[in-house]
Order: sequence, then C-alpha cells, then structure tokens
Amino acid sequence: MSSAVRISVVMVVGAAGAFAVLGFGLALLFEVDGFGVPRDVPPRSGYLFVYGAGALLGVVVPAAVAWLLLRGGRRWVLAVAAVLTTAVTVALLGTTA
Repeated sequence: MSSAVRISVVMVVGAAGAFAVLGFGLALLFEVDGFGVPRDVPPRSGYLFVYGAGALLGVVVPAAVAWLLLRGGRRWVLAVAAVLTTAVTVALLGTTA
C-alpha cells in the first residue's frame, strides 16, 4: 500500500470519527437536557453510557488506524494527540453528563 493511500485512509477514517464524536455528543446533550421526553423523567443511564462510548470510540478508532497505517518515528506525536483528545472528550462528557 502506497503512502498516499495510507494517508487518504487515515484522513477518511479521521473525518468519520469527527462526525461520530459530533453526532454522539449532540445525542448525549439532548439526552441530558431531556429533549423529547417529559420533564420529570431523568436521563437514561444506558443511553448516556452508549452515547459516551460512541463518542470515545470516535476518537480511539481513528487514532488506532493512524497508528497502524502511518510509519516512521513520529508515532509518539500521534500517541500524545490521541491521549490528549481522549482526555478532553472524557472531560467534556463528564461535564455534560
């Protein structure tokens, strides 16, 4: 597999992961705010878990694909970026949940 194909695959998976994080984050926000349900119903913990896991996987899967496909000595930059992005995602999910 050529370098250009690898980079293209990483970019497509990264864009899909960004859309997944956005979608699951919005779904999580709507669940916490009680959008579309009666006001006296608390957020469903099962849904909160699934939405949070989906948002986290939207970060972890593209990072893993990039780690596997990209070669070279700069993998530590990817590892640091993935850890920081995961930490920010978990922190945001903690404040919205």
